[in-house]
Amino acid sequence: MPERKSEGRIVCRALVFKPAGGRGVSTIHSRYGMGRLEGSTLFLNEFELLFLYRKAIIKPENPLIDDFGKLCDSLIGDDRELDLLRVYSHFREKGFRVIRNGNDLVLVKKGRPSSRIRVTVWTEKGKCNFNDLSSLPSGFVALLDGQGDVTLFSAFAVDPRGKVEHRWPESVRLKTLGESSIYEGNELPEWFGQEFNGLKILEQAELEFLAESGVYEKSLRSSRNGRIFADLVRRKFIVKTGFKYGAAYRAYETGMNSHAELLVHDLTDPEEWYKISRAVRVSHAVRKRMIFCNLSGDDVSYLEIRRVGDNEL
Repeated sequence: MPERKSEGRIVCRALVFKPAGGRGVSTIHSRYGMGRLEGSTLFLNEFELLFLYRKAIIKPENPLIDDFGKLCDSLIGDDRELDLLRVYSHFREKGFRVIRNGNDLVLVKKGRPSSRIRVTVWTEKGKCNFNDLSSLPSGFVALLDGQGDVTLFSAFAVDPRGKVEHRWPESVRLKTLGESSIYEGNELPEWFGQEFNGLKILEQAELEFLAESGVYEKSLRSSRNGRIFADLVRRKFIVKTGFKYGAAYRAYETGMNSHAELLVHDLTDPEEWYKISRAVRVSHAVRKRMIFCNLSGDDVSYLEIRRVGDNEL
């Protein structure tokens, strides 16, 4: 009861607030895990103050600033800050304790104070590439869309490996029909090329792979997709176009009698987040893993992106 007689005060920058509803500052500090308590004064950062004010847990001593818009104007510097505040509020409403760390947020789950997950915030209009995602502090992204909804993604390095033993002839003869390359033999693996009335029409990446492997005696410059294709084949996958899923390739680990396990797409260059999110959602809907790759010199690196529910943290 002593705390009700002396509710204390709450300070953020030059703004002074007081508890609402008969609460005391120590109750707010302990219950919400916010701020720094010094005697009867609770010091809050900008996000903490705005969240508690919006929840009517605190109120300003000066009635002239008793307005959320005015407080945002004085405490939030730009659009980036506003985006962080919206994501901060989302996770606070979900029951997490949220700590700001520069342009990232650290989530602490209720009852698990030692478990801390650092989350990088992006918006649907933002762009990122493979290197951006591979360098994330903890591999988690909170994506804020135009409706204010937040979707959580994880991105982590993978080393995909198939189980198909490919056998290649020493050489093959190909015919050309317009700009298409046609194969009529049976030395190549059955999955290689697209069958059409007894002929095999080869994709450009397949043609590049045969030339690079010395099976087809012609000098061809490898394209980016061709290099990805070749790397996946060397990793013992069966590799086919992923066009109908919006990806460069689909990859089969054991054979084409079952569905492809992976969708693979190049993310060397920056891409809009809404396209990345769409790819992940499509892969989930068709029960495949969404793998993005990066080309650096002769090396191809891979990471998997998937949606994460709040209850999975």
